[in-house]
Amino acid sequence: MNANRQPPPGVVLGGILIVIGVGVLAVRYLDIFSGAAIWPLFIIGPGLLMLVLGLFLPNTPMLVGGCVVATIGGILAWQNMTGLWATWAWIWALLPVASGIGSLLGGLRTGDRDERSSGLSQIVIGLSLLAIFYVFFEQFIGLSGGQLAIAEWVMPVLLVGLGLAILVRGFIGTAERDATT
Repeated sequence: MNANRQPPPGVVLGGILIVIGVGVLAVRYLDIFSGAAIWPLFIIGPGLLMLVLGLFLPNTPMLVGGCVVATIGGILAWQNMTGLWATWAWIWALLPVASGIGSLLGGLRTGDRDERSSGLSQIVIGLSLLAIFYVFFEQFIGLSGGQLAIAEWVMPVLLVGLGLAILVRGFIGTAERDATT
């Protein structure tokens, strides 16, 4: 993205949907007024800051770092609220997904096809590991003892996913317009 241009509307809308989805998750799972529950925000905040800076500054590796740090903070916030600390046995597989998202965004931002391809591969591998380990640890072993209620967080996660999809589409549209001019 050219530093002199305004971000395309898709990028802005995608960012807004991500913030709304993360906000819904935070309100649902974080007692914002409780000191015991607020500590993960000290991890999420710097991660989101790195992510935003990586989107608008020339330093695209900040995108990967920001995605990974924010994801770790999000996982810890969710585990802190649910008490399901043992889920770390499988939920760590979100870290390659986060890294892949950062690489994908960096590749879209710079037009680097290899970086985009690498990011997509990381996302697919991470999601595959997540699914395999989730089924093994939760369905076969019963790690969380049936306490893991997926339905409560599906909608906010879908909002974040939709926001990310629109954000990525906005970057693709910008890259395609830049390539034709």
